[in-house]
Amino acid sequence: MKLLLLLAMISSVAFAAEKQLYQVMSQHPHDVEKVRPYIQTESESGRLWIVTLKKQAPASAMEYLRPITMNDVAHYTPASNKVKATAKKEIVKILKEVSSANIKASVVKLASYKTRYAGTLDNQNAIAQLTEELAAMGYPTTTECYKPTACSVDCNKSWNI
Repeated sequence: MKLLLLLAMISSVAFAAEKQLYQVMSQHPHDVEKVRPYIQTESESGRLWIVTLKKQAPASAMEYLRPITMNDVAHYTPASNKVKATAKKEIVKILKEVSSANIKASVVKLASYKTRYAGTLDNQNAIAQLTEELAAMGYPTTTECYKPTACSVDCNKSWNI
């Protein structure tokens, strides 16, 4: 009796159909919302999302699923990263100075000028503001004038990262 039960279990496993795997081809929230009721996550790593179907999915959901085998995605196995990254001190210093309040204050001030039409007093004030802010961050600036009061500010700084 035990032998028959064992044979029945082995045969049911041996002849059971392997589950079809699918790769979810979109991470867009609206697309995920369409497929979520029909899928069961098997594996998720970064952008690679492998699923099986819980129930029959309509064609509108299936367009976001690509049938695959595990051989198709073997190259997606992430390699371990043994390199420890450290930020350079000058970059860390600059990042500490960046805040949403500082950015907002600068943008609000620039937006407060009535016009930035070349050569106007507001344009000259905007150029002065930008030159001052860039210099404070360590960016060298040059001014190019194409009329006595109509100038542009150029800024260029290279980082060795």
